Amino acid sequence: MVEEYFWGLTLEGGESASTGSWDPESDAAEGSKFDIQSDQTLVVRQAVLGAKAKPDELNIVEVSVMGFNKNMKIPVIRLKIGEQTQCRLDLTFPDPPVTFTLVEGSGPVHICGNIGVASGPLNELEEEEDEVDDDLDEEEDENAEESEDDLQNKAGDKKRKVAANANGKNKKIKLEEINDNEGDEEDEIKKKKLAAGKKDKLKKQK
Repeated sequence: MVEEYFWGLTLEGGESASTGSWDPESDAAEGSKFDIQSDQTLVVRQAVLGAKAKPDELNIVEVSVMGFNKNMKIPVIRLKIGEQTQCRLDLTFPDPPVTFTLVEGSGPVHICGNIGVASGPLNELEEEEDEVDDDLDEEEDENAEESEDDLQNKAGDKKRKVAANANGKNKKIKLEEINDNEGDEEDEIKKKKLAAGKKDKLKKQK
């Protein structure tokens, strides 16, 4: 669960540039109620030029933040009495620290938004993702075991088929041998009958 809290700061310049930052680690050291390990995100919604701003003075706010692979400094707010005294923003900063600097003008410039804080020491969404990953790992292990069982079953079936085929071939061979033996015996009986018949004819002739 993510809870949202209002956040804001005021930049008011003088001889030196005015700065303000969002840094959960520094805030925790100063006694913030938020856990440093909590997943926090800053979303800037609006910038407003204060009532004490000087007429015709241009106010520019620059943000310093860690980008994809390097530190970046980018102007994000431009306000001026008589032209634009407020602006809507939609800037999301997931990685602290984020520093806002009034690089031009004396302000005051009020910046506000909200901080999204994951409840608990760990982000519950991450915990749910970990649970889903664990379930997927278990399913993969079960599927792997099932596939091994299937392979073993298939191997057993193949062995049984080979054995059955071998038995069938052996039976065919034995039947062929029996038939051959029977044929040989029949031939011998015929030969004996022929020989006996010839002897009878010779006796009658005598």
